[in-house]
Amino acid sequence: MKNLSSAADVGAARENLASDFHSLVNHAEELLHATTSLSNETVDMARQKLNDSLRQVKAQIGPVRDAAYERGKLAVDTAVTFARERPWQTAAIVCLAALTIGFIGSLGSRK
Repeated sequence: MKNLSSAADVGAARENLASDFHSLVNHAEELLHATTSLSNETVDMARQKLNDSLRQVKAQIGPVRDAAYERGKLAVDTAVTFARERPWQTAAIVCLAALTIGFIGSLGSRK
């Protein structure tokens, strides 16, 4: 299993997953077209391709999900540490964010 610690690794894994998903859709379409002609050999081959694509997608989803979870957990831990070490700065950031959101919201309601 590849370590997905950097943004480039996660991006590459996401691109591979998108490519495999596209392949899965193509194989599913082949299966649909093959079943209309009811040729057993063609249906079996299309089903095998679809099954292979499903296995590839399932194998790649796990590491991408795990990497996203780890990066999210790291971000939360970093934010909590920052808030505990600098409570006044954190309060100021939250107040500025609330004022900004309120200002933007009031601009939208004036129309």
